[in-house]
Amino acid sequence: MEGNTHDKTPLLREEDLSKTEKETLKLLAKELPQEPDSEANNRRSSIKKAAELLTRSRGIILAGFAACGFAVMSLLTSVLVKVLSQFQIVFIQSSVMLLGSVLIVSITRIKPPTELKAYMWLCLSGAAISTYIVTFAASLMYVPVGDAVAVTYTSVIWALGLGWLFLEEPLRLLDCLLAVGTIVGVFLISSPSVIFEIASMDVGSQMYDSLIGASLAMAASISLGLNVVCVRKQSLLGVHSLFSQLFNLSVAFAVSATVFLIFGKWSRPSVGEWVCAIFIGLSFLIANACSFFALACEEAHRVVLILTLEIVIVYVLQIFLLHIQPDWTSVAGGLLIFSACILTSAFRATADD
Repeated sequence: MEGNTHDKTPLLREEDLSKTEKETLKLLAKELPQEPDSEANNRRSSIKKAAELLTRSRGIILAGFAACGFAVMSLLTSVLVKVLSQFQIVFIQSSVMLLGSVLIVSITRIKPPTELKAYMWLCLSGAAISTYIVTFAASLMYVPVGDAVAVTYTSVIWALGLGWLFLEEPLRLLDCLLAVGTIVGVFLISSPSVIFEIASMDVGSQMYDSLIGASLAMAASISLGLNVVCVRKQSLLGVHSLFSQLFNLSVAFAVSATVFLIFGKWSRPSVGEWVCAIFIGLSFLIANACSFFALACEEAHRVVLILTLEIVIVYVLQIFLLHIQPDWTSVAGGLLIFSACILTSAFRATADD
């Protein structure tokens, strides 16, 4: 009798529930274990893993974009330098970059830092970028531009050591090996005479000029490595990347203007040359911003290592656009740099797992 009575009890209808009870049942339904379709579940899991991978590797990706931008800038500069002096190109470029940076910071209304320590590192990075501009410009008076650029790429070693010294970033054996491999690759591509031909030179003015040029380029390399570490430190102190860029570009403009007034000579550019020079400045501005954002979320030496892809991209573009025949040393150097970048990216992608 009791069982029959229970069976005849009417079920609770939704209309009999209050609004609060309905909301409670919906919340409970969401918390109950579900049995979704396995394919859809796998798809969501794959998307989640891909998003996590992109998040961990965003610094490497930004550095790759920066390398592409610097490559475009270098290729256009190599064309424009045939009609305008490099000092004039740098002056126009730094002017465009400073104006663009001021405009971006004004629109985004980025607040300057308030801590004294942040301004100390900003001043140090300003001194480093000033030293880099002066020493690199002076090295061009003694050695070809390709030789000077190749030597400055040794900054990956200096960024590695200075990052360990000032930022307490770990000094791993793999990072050291990849840095050395990258530098070897750069020298194989560029084959700088200051390195490969200095031993065969007779003692005289040519040899002394090469030694002076190499020393100045090495000083520029150390300054560049220090500047990268300073920018990385600024981001750790909470300084916005765009403000760091504005400060550095302000100093760079002042120094490049001074260098141009001392060593350069103004030539009236044509309309096409103006457009090219402005585009160089914009390319550098975007690439520089990408590198600064990369330093905000990645160790300094890894960013510099990825930036060496610039020389590989320029070399590949020259093969396709200028029909330059590649030689085995350049191909080997490009493969070394590319392999180092791939290993760095792979190591970074799995570092947090």
